[in-house]
Amino acid sequence: MVPFSTATYRENGPLLNYNKQKDYKFSCDYFLKYAGKGLVCLEINQELIDDYILHHKEKVSDESVNSYQFKISPVIHYGYDRGSIRDEITKLGEDKRGLYRL
Repeated sequence: MVPFSTATYRENGPLLNYNKQKDYKFSCDYFLKYAGKGLVCLEINQELIDDYILHHKEKVSDESVNSYQFKISPVIHYGYDRGSIRDEITKLGEDKRGLYRL
């Protein structure tokens, strides 16, 4: 078994490199910092995601907002697939190409 600190996530088979893992972990930690450490999956809904995006748009560039959205989407997918997140999240916000869909 590979510990989280070296390689945990998989993308199309090969292990992701350490820097990419750090990016995903940072984005998830940042989301929890915004939403609150005591957040439970049932509390994640479209309104929370929209508020998170608006919060970022006031502070960082559009590219950074899109990056944060992209990196939390696997967590949202996983929770939704397992039934832990019951509210269907239809979008994670807009990027330059239009809507970033889950």
